[in-house]
This record gives sequence, C-alpha cells and structure tokens, in this order.
Amino acid sequence: MGMLLLWLLYTLLYTLPIPELLAAFVQLLPGVAAVFFLRHSGYSATECYLVMRRVSLKGVVALALVSLALAGPILTSAYVGFTPLAVFLLAPASAIAQELFFRAGLLPAMHRMFPGRPGAANLAHAALFGLWHVPKAMIFSPINPFLGALMLAGVTGMAGFGWGWQVRHDGTIVWSTLHHWLLLSVMSLFGL
Repeated sequence: MGMLLLWLLYTLLYTLPIPELLAAFVQLLPGVAAVFFLRHSGYSATECYLVMRRVSLKGVVALALVSLALAGPILTSAYVGFTPLAVFLLAPASAIAQELFFRAGLLPAMHRMFPGRPGAANLAHAALFGLWHVPKAMIFSPINPFLGALMLAGVTGMAGFGWGWQVRHDGTIVWSTLHHWLLLSVMSLFGL
C-alpha cells in the first residue's frame, strides 16, 4: 500500500509545472524514498537490485526489444537538436529517478505482492509505469490527449515490462538505468 501511495506522489510530482532542472532532482525523491522504505522493511540490496552484476545475453536482447518499442515515437518525431543539458543532466537524472522508483522499489514490492508469480509482478509494475506517463501525456498531447495517453501508456508499459524482465533476470538496475539514460538522451534530440 505504501508503494502505491508513493506512486501517486511520484505521478503528481511528474506533472508539476516546475522548471525541468528542478523537476529532475525533485523526481529523485520518490525513488530514494521507495528504496529507503523497502530497505528499512527488511528488503536486501540484492532484492532491490542495488548490486553490480554483468548483463546477460538475454538481458541485452530484452534491452534491444525495449529500444524497438520506443523506436516508433523517435522515428515519427522531427529532430530538434542537441542540448547538452538534456543529454548529460536531465536524461541521466530522470533515468536514475525512474529506475530507482520503478525497478529498485516498485518491482521488488510487486514480487512480494505476487509471490511465485514473477510474470504477474512484472506486468503489474509495467502497467503502473505506463500509467505513470498518462497525466503528462494528457496535458501535453498536441492532437488528441486520450489517444496520445493511450499510446504512450502502451509503449512505456512495454518498455517497463522489458526493463523489469531484464532487471529481474540479471539482478541489477545498472543496465536498465544506463539503457534508460541512453534512450532518454536520444529522445531529447527529437523533443520527446
């Protein structure tokens, strides 16, 4: 229940109309709080995937599939240019914030909520990841906010499922965080 309340708080923080630089750091708070909450509830660093491990071949395939899921929005957007702030500060801060909350916090909590059913746990976590993007899509969608939100929730839900699978399989958030940073950096080149 506590993680769902944190998810709601994170969703609200994500939609606040505050400057991007401030938002990048404010949004780290739910992820840090989630990990703190789990660690002080008896979860180990390993259960929260806060350990360094090598990426497996299956993990690389999962990350490649996430890239494919996010290729559509990138390929259908116009290039807006390189912004060092977006690539080297905003993208990594956002990737770290999201991976801490969703993969190091929410995913382990879902595994406890669905014991012995890792697919259900990953699906629940991915659905919440996709839904987390909906309010912002509703606010900023230029054409049809409902269609934009539905499409974004679907694409990000698929990405969340892939990242969640890779994290659980390889036992670390390191590779999903680096991959997320890379994708957010590329997306920033297209105004996404």
